[in-house]
Amino acid sequence: MYYVDEVRSTADLDLPEDEVAVSGQELSMANMLVDQLTGRFDPSEYHDEYRVALERVIEAKLGAAEPVVAAPAAPKGQVKDLMEALKASIEAAKLQGSGEEEETAAPKMPVRRAV
Repeated sequence: MYYVDEVRSTADLDLPEDEVAVSGQELSMANMLVDQLTGRFDPSEYHDEYRVALERVIEAKLGAAEPVVAAPAAPKGQVKDLMEALKASIEAAKLQGSGEEEETAAPKMPVRRAV
């Protein structure tokens, strides 16, 4: 199904001018394929999931239902203190910088400051 602005006129299509020859075998095969894929339409087989989700959000905002959680809860594991990790990282950098490695490291580029 298309919205009105998506429907194009057949005049806009670049169709071949000549008639296309279709053999009787091709036509019967096409009819057989359409017959095999044809069935009764049962609207109860289809659900508007967008509408259901939207109704849940509206009900949650009205306070009639549980609020919808946007993201699942973060997995629980070992929680590290960010400040402790930062301090440990700074200490490791200081220890690394005070040894022989500093002499063999590439020379530092001067920092330019805006005037």
